Amino acid sequence: MARSVRISNDLERLKPNEPHVWYAVLGRREDSPGVGYILLRAAQKRADRLGLPGYLETSAGEEQAQINEMLGWELRDEYVLRTGKIVRTMWRDCPA
Repeated sequence: MARSVRISNDLERLKPNEPHVWYAVLGRREDSPGVGYILLRAAQKRADRLGLPGYLETSAGEEQAQINEMLGWELRDEYVLRTGKIVRTMWRDCPA
């Protein structure tokens, strides 16, 4: 429990202060390829209509980070868990 709280607090400190859309709990399932992409694109369109940039955290690996970069996301930070797993934070500016 204490470890979960510490990780949550550490990730909370990485979040930007400026107004943004937080893409929470967006995952990737091997048995449903493409669903996450569709959800991410739909959320990006909504954020663009609101005129807000986006922020997300992903632990899905380098391949997912590269897919996100193709969709306009930029790597911000990396947080290494005690398990060695890396959580990457990413930012996407709102197109003008």
